[in-house]
Amino acid sequence: MIIDISQEVFSCNVFPGDPAPMRNTLLSIKDGAVCNLTAFYMCAHNGTHVDAPFHFIQDGKTVDQIPLDHFVGPCWVSRHDGFVTGEDAAAILEKAYRENADKRILIAGKATVTEEAAKVFAHHGVWLVGNESQTVGPEDAPKRVHEILLGSGAVLLEGIVLTTVPEGTYTLHAAPLSLGGSDGAPCRAYLMHQGISEKMTVTFLKLEIFIPETHLDALQTALRGVDAGHIGNYDCCLSYSHVMSTWRPLTGTNPFIGKENTISCEHEIKVEVTIRAERLKETMDAIKRVHPYEEPVINVIPLWGTSFQ
Repeated sequence: MIIDISQEVFSCNVFPGDPAPMRNTLLSIKDGAVCNLTAFYMCAHNGTHVDAPFHFIQDGKTVDQIPLDHFVGPCWVSRHDGFVTGEDAAAILEKAYRENADKRILIAGKATVTEEAAKVFAHHGVWLVGNESQTVGPEDAPKRVHEILLGSGAVLLEGIVLTTVPEGTYTLHAAPLSLGGSDGAPCRAYLMHQGISEKMTVTFLKLEIFIPETHLDALQTALRGVDAGHIGNYDCCLSYSHVMSTWRPLTGTNPFIGKENTISCEHEIKVEVTIRAERLKETMDAIKRVHPYEEPVINVIPLWGTSFQ
């Protein structure tokens, strides 16, 4: 199912002080022309649009420099009215994280993102924040919220229409027009239901964890502590295999194994374990507490069906 979350351009909302879209009919079949032909003028921030970092940051990226994957992919729609506090932002991200949709956050309702919330989103590394208002921050003082979010590398999707959209996970498509050198651009944003089937939900996940064999016992203890690998009347269920892995620590890293800017080739253990989807965050936290790597490789794989469901 496709859900259009864009405003119609010529009747769209306009931020106070910005020029409104204007249409100019250049040719009309009704008047004897060979075709209908329309020209139009609009501000890059009319209606449903994207803010690029350059909007508030002089050396920030322009809209044509933003990778398209910021605008397309899993997103979390949260319903909220009033000010979005830092605590609200953390709660939104916790729900989104459990659904693997925490890179793109859309806020439905008459919501205003505060500086504290912007800092939480920025610290988490969110790629996109969207809302129904024509500005993410307070309308009378939007600068600071924009600076925090855009300064972190995030982009903003403003002026979306989420009136009838329930809270949950969707696939977002909101690629802006490629206006070279511009601070923003209009877009036709829409949502699609995620998953193989709209009626299917993921109850279980498989984790693939790559770790030195010296830390296998510590990992097993950590997994047992969050009931990972609990299958029917059995617990502590997992499998592991020996693999050969390569990596190169870049400048500024502090690798557990290897040296900066040198490719390492080492033996590791690949651990596979099944967990309940709602326990993903606490399981990931438990793994990271005992994992010796700065950036451990942990693959999260949805299981659409298992022998024990």
